[in-house]
Amino acid sequence: RIARDLEAGIEPRLGLIDMALRRKDRFESLEEAFEYWRSKTLFEDWSDEALRGYTRAALRKVDGEAGWELAWPSAWEAWYYRSFYPGTWHHLRRLPRDMPLLSIRGERSDTFVREAEAHLEALRPETAIRCLAGAGHLFPQSAPERALALLRPWLERQFTT
Repeated sequence: RIARDLEAGIEPRLGLIDMALRRKDRFESLEEAFEYWRSKTLFEDWSDEALRGYTRAALRKVDGEAGWELAWPSAWEAWYYRSFYPGTWHHLRRLPRDMPLLSIRGERSDTFVREAEAHLEALRPETAIRCLAGAGHLFPQSAPERALALLRPWLERQFTT
């Protein structure tokens, strides 16, 4: 949807940009950050182990002060949303038809939604399209074994023929 809106001159990401700029970016402890993220829908299907790993990786100790801050500042996240490349669908059409493509989406993703999957199917019918049942957008973190079970056989077919 974002790419389609951008191609039409519509700025669909203002809400995402706004949210990024307002995002909590400082925590008194790693445990506070863990509990904060544990309460967010985006992380609801992550194991505690995965979320603790994310917590350690996403934060850094604040220099000269108590507490922790995001290693990736909110302003960078907002910049990412502002700079989203709108030409993906256009360039996808131009890829060679014999280029192997695999698309995996989490069934509950609010980012790569079913409509986008259908658009991809229409645009590139030769694409291998998989949907990870019950998974959200961040399925590589929440369901790494299931993601690998979809990815490995496809890769093996590409490199053993």
